[in-house]
Amino acid sequence: MCRQTRDLAPRVHNLVRLAELAALHLPESCKDTLAAMNPFAIAGRYPDSPFPLPTHDEARGYAERVQEVFTCLMRLLSQ
Repeated sequence: MCRQTRDLAPRVHNLVRLAELAALHLPESCKDTLAAMNPFAIAGRYPDSPFPLPTHDEARGYAERVQEVFTCLMRLLSQ
């Protein structure tokens, strides 16, 4: 985001909103994955938050979905 806007990232935990602020044109599937990951972004910032951890199988599924987002972001950043 900072690379695109030349400004510091706002104190927002909504990953979809951060992507929008960075003017990243992500496919809907990537936005859906980011939206699903939002609770973990908050839990990462506030480790004492009452968010439940994913099961092993859920975590594996998220890891696979995040790989798609990573690939998409790398493609966008290389343009």
